[in-house]
Formats: sequence, C-alpha cells, structure tokens
Amino acid sequence: MKLEKKYLKKFIPLVSTSDLAFILIIFFILISYFSRDEGFLLKLSENNIQPIIIKSKIVTINISSNETIYLDNKIVNLIDIKNYINDLIQNKNINPKNIYIKLEIKNNVNYGNVVKIIDLIREFNLNNFSLNLIE
Repeated sequence: MKLEKKYLKKFIPLVSTSDLAFILIIFFILISYFSRDEGFLLKLSENNIQPIIIKSKIVTINISSNETIYLDNKIVNLIDIKNYINDLIQNKNINPKNIYIKLEIKNNVNYGNVVKIIDLIREFNLNNFSLNLIE
C-alpha cells in the first residue's frame, strides 16, 4: 500500500492583508499631516525693536498671471533684476542688510519663475524678503 502525499496549498489570507493595507494607509496619512512644513523658517530679532524702513530701499518685484515680471512697475527680465540689485549694492553703496525685497505673485503663476527670482535674491545674501500672494 502506497501512501499518498498530501500537498498543502500555500496561500496568503486576503482578509488580513486588506486590514494591514488599511492600517498602513491611515499611518501614512497621519505621518504626512504631522510632517508638513508651514512656510519659511524665520530668524526673528532678539530685541523687539522694529527697524525703520526707507521707501527707496524697498525693491518690489511683481509676477503677473501671464508670467510678466515687473520691477517697480517696469517690465523686466531676470538679468535686469540682477543688474538693478547689483547697482544698489555697488554704485549706491547700500548695505545688503538694508535692502528689502517684496515679491508679489499671482496664485496661478508658474512657480519655476518664482524659484528663479528667490535664487537670484539669495545670490546677493539679501535676508529681508517678503512673499505676497495676490489673487
């Protein structure tokens, strides 16, 4: 008499894997909620004295919805902005710590252009920077 071999079917119970998948989805949703960045990190001054800002030292850069860049209400490109800031620092002898950049963007603007302008600002080590979203 020959004994028959019994083969066990190997399978993974699908009920437990769906539970595990559901728990993992909840876990990643919670982790992504807690790890969100809420904007720029700012280093605030240690004293509560507000600086006096001279209007001539405020550089306003505006990006319109059709990707046109304005510098103090004049149409410019990135090279013009770079030359303008360089002129303020070199020829008008303004300390970069005293230059204030105000960047105004429309909410439907390509953020690649915004990043290029922010990189340009960082080239000059300008720390006084304001980003305004205009609807």
